[in-house]
Amino acid sequence: MSGRPAVRAAVALVAALGLASGCDDPMAPAQSVFVTLATVPSPFGGGPIAASPRAVNFLWVGQQSGFAASLSGSTMFTQALSGDTVSVVVIAPVGQVLDGAVVRVSVPDAGLATSGNTVRLLQAAAADYSLVGVLSYTMKIQALPPQ
Repeated sequence: MSGRPAVRAAVALVAALGLASGCDDPMAPAQSVFVTLATVPSPFGGGPIAASPRAVNFLWVGQQSGFAASLSGSTMFTQALSGDTVSVVVIAPVGQVLDGAVVRVSVPDAGLATSGNTVRLLQAAAADYSLVGVLSYTMKIQALPPQ
């Protein structure tokens, strides 16, 4: 009978250590952050400089384990570049535009992703696929999707 308390103590210790180290456990479920897009307001008043785009191309720099389009029915392409940089293209369904959360990104740590990772908008296209100046938009990483 003296062996059972030792086994129980060992199991409890392993479980406690597993919970304590769960944040860095590669098998732990990934956390998510959102890449968001917003139009820049006109400095002269009267609304945004440009309409919301139908398609965007941006660079993600930082650790991640996957991307998912936020707008249902969107088409998305990703291409790994050097190191931890990924090129992402998102195209909204016909008749829709991208605004707010563009993609959900699976990351090891959402807190570190919002402060340490970066996004850079490379191209934006209107509904007719004509290119729109990227200075008309802001793009950032957020822990929660915009409301």
